Amino acid sequence: MAYGITNDGLFQMGSTMDAVNNLSWGKDAQSYDAMKSAGAGISISTTGAANAIYGPMLHLLPYMKHNTMAVLGEKPYKTGQRFQVSLSLGKGDSTGIVRGGYPTAATLGTYAQVEMPYKLSAIRRLMTLGAMEIGDKNIDDITTWEQFFKAEGETWMWSQNNDLLRRIEDAPIVGNGNAPIGVTGTTQTSERVGFESIDRIISNGTEATFLPNGYAVPWVADPEYAGSNSQMATYRDPSATGFVQNSSFDCYVDSNYTTGTTSGAATLRPLTIDMLDSMFMGVMPYWENNRSSGKTVITRYDTIQKIQGLVNPLQRFIGSEFVQTGVNGVSTVEGRGAGFQVSTYNGVPLVPDLQVNGGTAADADSGVGRIYMINQDALYMGVLRQPMITVSDNSIVNNQYVRLADFNKLGETQVSGSMSFKGLGKIIHLS
Repeated sequence: MAYGITNDGLFQMGSTMDAVNNLSWGKDAQSYDAMKSAGAGISISTTGAANAIYGPMLHLLPYMKHNTMAVLGEKPYKTGQRFQVSLSLGKGDSTGIVRGGYPTAATLGTYAQVEMPYKLSAIRRLMTLGAMEIGDKNIDDITTWEQFFKAEGETWMWSQNNDLLRRIEDAPIVGNGNAPIGVTGTTQTSERVGFESIDRIISNGTEATFLPNGYAVPWVADPEYAGSNSQMATYRDPSATGFVQNSSFDCYVDSNYTTGTTSGAATLRPLTIDMLDSMFMGVMPYWENNRSSGKTVITRYDTIQKIQGLVNPLQRFIGSEFVQTGVNGVSTVEGRGAGFQVSTYNGVPLVPDLQVNGGTAADADSGVGRIYMINQDALYMGVLRQPMITVSDNSIVNNQYVRLADFNKLGETQVSGSMSFKGLGKIIHLS
């Protein structure tokens, strides 16, 4: 996976997901799918047909399973965002409310401009022409081309989902691709593999004090982000000049979270009801209209089991709901057995994900899974181009008698809204 940086500032790349989908698959995708279902026998060795048939299928795979990709949902990619890092005041040391007379000069709020470079995620697979001929005729125990597509597509899906859940303590993975000479921002030394993780996004300066050396929280001193702004660094990077370490209302780029450490190496601690309630109380004031709609808790199965053990005796665990996943996230479905079944806490769905990490930097396998509070209006997958398929069985080009298929997509985990960080929460280092 590689990334790219655009030069057009905070430009909106697409107004709707329909526009992004049409760009990726074309307006004829539905007709191709109908022809395939009717047994019209169209050739899937053509890139256009394969892309229209299998592109939407790869896109829908995450929305059929418990995973973080389904919870985040999708919005059109933006090259960057502006975040408020300090508030405007009527005067320098108060709210600006004065008794009579003339108000003093106002203190203007400050904003950090942050670029979020898109990344290219790709996987390549092949199948010999002989195996396809045998499989397509249902002879012997041979995997068909379509089955191979689904199997490889799920492998790709779980790989991307794992990126989204990479721990903040884990060192970044540097790619080994060949960068074009003279192209800024794509050298091998700065190429990061994987989408930005939600564990790194939902963080703040206090947490950065126990991170491995040289691995700061996002959008401060990270070389991956060319638009990193010193205004944000003063609130998220302890090594920055003028670093401000607080949780007051004068900064909206710190997230709400609890961790098992205040200095040095992190330690595990038992999960309690107070931890859960404190997380909810910390993020709810920053939700639009204080509504739980569009909010989801992501954690691992073992953590959900522990939560059930804590809340069942208190009768706070209000049964289960059916949720339906889609490009706009998770929503409850009333009166229908649709989607997949999840538990709820304070009216917010608890979605399990097997790939959620636990433990500490010293012991990654200890404890139970981490807990993330997601506001889908603010945290999402910004999609520049949906999964696309390129197919070739030209032996002259491939230099072998196979059919090659390349899956690729463009996008990045993104955050929007001035107070969006405050509306996100997490609880880590749990035993």
